[in-house]
Formats: sequence, C-alpha cells, structure tokens
Amino acid sequence: MGAIGDRVWLDVNGDGLQDCVQDPLSPWGAVCEPGVDGVNVTLLNGDGVVLTTTTTANGGYFSFTNLAAGTYVVSFTLPAAYAFTFLDISGNSQDGLDSDASSLSGATNPIVLAAGATRVDVDAGLLAPPNLIASKSSVPNTGSPVRVGDAITYTVWFTNVAETVALNVPVTDTAPDGTMYVPDSAAPALVSGPSPLTWVFAQVQPGVPYSVTFTVIVTGVPGTGTILNVAFVGNSPVTETNETVHVFVPTAIQLASLTAIRGVDLAGDPIVNVNWVVVGESNTLGYRVLRGAGSDRASASVISTGIIAAFGDGGTYAWVDRAAPTGTTNYWIEEIGLDGGVLGAYGPAGVAPLVPRPNRAFLPNIQ
Repeated sequence: MGAIGDRVWLDVNGDGLQDCVQDPLSPWGAVCEPGVDGVNVTLLNGDGVVLTTTTTANGGYFSFTNLAAGTYVVSFTLPAAYAFTFLDISGNSQDGLDSDASSLSGATNPIVLAAGATRVDVDAGLLAPPNLIASKSSVPNTGSPVRVGDAITYTVWFTNVAETVALNVPVTDTAPDGTMYVPDSAAPALVSGPSPLTWVFAQVQPGVPYSVTFTVIVTGVPGTGTILNVAFVGNSPVTETNETVHVFVPTAIQLASLTAIRGVDLAGDPIVNVNWVVVGESNTLGYRVLRGAGSDRASASVISTGIIAAFGDGGTYAWVDRAAPTGTTNYWIEEIGLDGGVLGAYGPAGVAPLVPRPNRAFLPNIQ
C-alpha cells in the first residue's frame, strides 16, 4: 500500500519555499520556517469524492497511509485570515520544499500514485495575515501655521509586525484641500497619482521599517480652515495613520517693496526712513515696525508706537525712526490682522553704519 503526506508550513519570507538558516546554536544545525499545526487536510479520489480527513500536528506534518494505486487530490483548509503562498514556485524542481496548494481552492493537482509508492513531498505554504502599523509625520510639524506658498513635506512610516511577509501592500495618500502636489517629489516614485497618490510595495518584510514621502505647496484657503492629511496602508485590513494638521494663516498683503534709508530731519539730526509698498490687503488691521542689530528677526523689538493703520486696499507706507543706532541696523514690518494677531513678518531691510559728516572750520582773517 502507498502513502501521501508531508507538511504545512509558515512561509515567513514569502518566497514560496521552505527555507532553513544555518544556526550553530541549533542542535539540528539549522532553523527552518515553522510548521503550522491544526490545519485540516482532506484526501479525495480522482472523482472528487472525499476519502478521509486528518489534521496537521507535530510541526505541521500529516500523512495518509494504506493507499491503493490510483489518482488522488489533497485539499488543505485555509485557516482564518491566512493566505496560501505561491503555487509550485520551483516548477517541480524542488517538490517537498515548495507549495502544492492552489491559492484559490487549496487543492493540489491530481496525484497519480503507483502501487506501493510513497509521496512525502505534498506541501502547503501559508502566509500569515498582514499586520501593519503606520504613522505619519510632516515638516513643518503638525500643528504649525502655514501660508500660501509654504511647502509641507509628508512622510508615511509603516512596519509589518506579522510573522510573514506582506505581499503587494498599497500606500494611498492625497494632496490635501488647499494644497498642490509638487511633481516628482514622491520617494519612492509613484505608481499612480497625483489624485490619489499611490505606491505599491511588492513585499513588506517582517520587522523592517518602510516609508514614503512627498511634498505639497499651500495654494489657498482650505474649506475647513486647516490643512488635514491622513494616509492609508494595506488593503485587507486597511491601516489608517494619524492625522496631521496645519493651521492655515491667510497671507493678507502682497508686499511690493520694503526699504530703509538713512537721512536727516529739518534740524539736521540723523533719522532712518522706513518705507513699504503694499499692492493688496485683506483682513489687515495695520502694521508694526521692528528694529534689530542682527539679521535674525527673533532678536528685533517693536519700535513703532501702537499700530500703523492699514488703508484696506494697499498703498505706500512710511515710518521715521528718530532714534536709529549709528551702527548697522535692520528693520522688519509685522502685519496685524483684524483679530489682533500677527499675520506675517517681512524683512529685513538694512542700513549701513552712519558715516559722520566733516565739519568746516572758520579761521579769523587777521591783517
């Protein structure tokens, strides 16, 4: 009498083969991909009639014995949430190491068993259900204010924490409302896009971090007043990332120029004239003037008294600094919104150190 059997195993790396890694600490000299116990295996005859059923045990092994010569089919019952690995990846060159179960039905091709023959190379490889964790970060950080023309770079991070490789994992994202995708900014390159942006990873190995990144430019006012973005990883199931939020701050003015020029007043005292020209305004209450010795606005302080009222539709503005230092000096203007908050800062406009004027000396004419 003949026999048919072998093993159901977990295809950890998703290559369709039972792999072993040499390990000097192992008493067997190698560590192989684990077997899966508790899988129902059914033996049918060539006409599809069920003959008997068994369950894998002791490392995923099973066997059907006392079989007469004939044609048989072995059918594996797929455990919940698992999938079958590649069918016959070796092309029958490594029977006993590859998987013989159809990815659709779980059944093998017909097995012709001669009298007294033993087939111990009938196997099924399983892929564990994908378990993807994902998160999202951005530059600037979530919660930061952004204005028209600002760039936001998003990065989606994900890791497969399942036991086996995840195959054909999609990552989907979109350029959020109020922004426009920057062409060719995606890394790695997109599979499709830009609406939505889609990447597909053929294999996501267990425990290995993966990421995608792309950049958008803020183009206008989003419908919600904030720029919201979330990404999705995988398909069965779909893993949703955290949401990134950027507060849209309207850029109310269109600044045409900002200058600072040294001069003197009617009394001959040194002054600096700060002038700026605004093409258009929206929701602008007025302006403040800041002064600092360095080029970093953080070190500057407000020197104008109160708020210089805005015209409402743009125009030419001027403010005179009568206490300007004699050294190198920089000036900025801050735009104040109707709510009293700072909508934007512009500058610097710098002036060189004051050069003292020579004095004329008048000598008496003695005769």
